[in-house]
Amino acid sequence: MRLRGIDIRARLFALAAAVGCVLLAFGIRLLTGTPLASTGLVEQASGTALYATAVFCGVIFLWPRLPVGRVALIAAGYCWAVEFLQLTSIPADLSARSVLARLVLGVSFDPADLFWYLVGVAVPTAILVWRRTHSAGAVPAHRADAVQAHRTDAVPAHRAAAVPAHPADAVSPPAAPESA
Repeated sequence: MRLRGIDIRARLFALAAAVGCVLLAFGIRLLTGTPLASTGLVEQASGTALYATAVFCGVIFLWPRLPVGRVALIAAGYCWAVEFLQLTSIPADLSARSVLARLVLGVSFDPADLFWYLVGVAVPTAILVWRRTHSAGAVPAHRADAVQAHRTDAVPAHRAAAVPAHPADAVSPPAAPESA
């Protein structure tokens, strides 16, 4: 379903995935500690990775036609920028006043988060790359001839007229007339 060039289905899926990541992160924290505080490695690592995955999905929601590599770079860059912002007192001050600021900006810098952000971006990146390379019609038009040429059962378009599909289909040239 498209509306003026906007892929609504991709956007809705990205939005649902982002919400699912946030709910999963809250669910993990609720089962292992408290919903708003990271009390252990499981909550910290999963929450950080799921935050990055939600940001990745948010980028797709905003720009559904962006190449996957760019989506990954934007999501990881944003997450790292937020993490390095925590080296200042701004996120801590805002987090003391707002639960939403605490969830979006965090409180304090943790170098381990830089790794978990990459994990959180790498997983959906790998899934999308795999999905796009294994789905029907995934080959861009400018590469279709190259892909077809590499198939063992296909003959490149420029050779199709010269090479018969099967040896039995070959027509032998007319025999030369015999002279008496």
